[in-house]
Amino acid sequence: MLYRGGMPTPPLPTTDPMTGAPFTMNLEAVKAAMVRTAGKLHMTPLLSSIGAADTFHLGGGPILGDGRIRFKSEHLQRTGSFKIRGAMAKVSSLGESAARGVTAGSAGNHAQALAFAARHHGIPCQIFV
Repeated sequence: MLYRGGMPTPPLPTTDPMTGAPFTMNLEAVKAAMVRTAGKLHMTPLLSSIGAADTFHLGGGPILGDGRIRFKSEHLQRTGSFKIRGAMAKVSSLGESAARGVTAGSAGNHAQALAFAARHHGIPCQIFV
């Protein structure tokens, strides 16, 4: 894949920059999370912006696919951000160990998402701000 002007597209990272551990995300993991969260989250719209695409491409950004830039409107999600997807998927994956409860250190969207997921599953939740 080439940037406009013939420059090569930088490679995607394959390891976590903090830990060096390899990324383990794959299509099966995404599908499993989708099954665990089915019916618990809003289906948010995917919008495209011609103006954003033009600005991005004029700035030298790569043209991918049909050249449009899409925005997933996760601000319309139940807690106002995309964080509920990860929190709900994780709490749903804990099984019996979730009964002990969950905890997080956050003062923002992650705290709100985890508290929502815990309430949905009827488990204790502690948030440290």
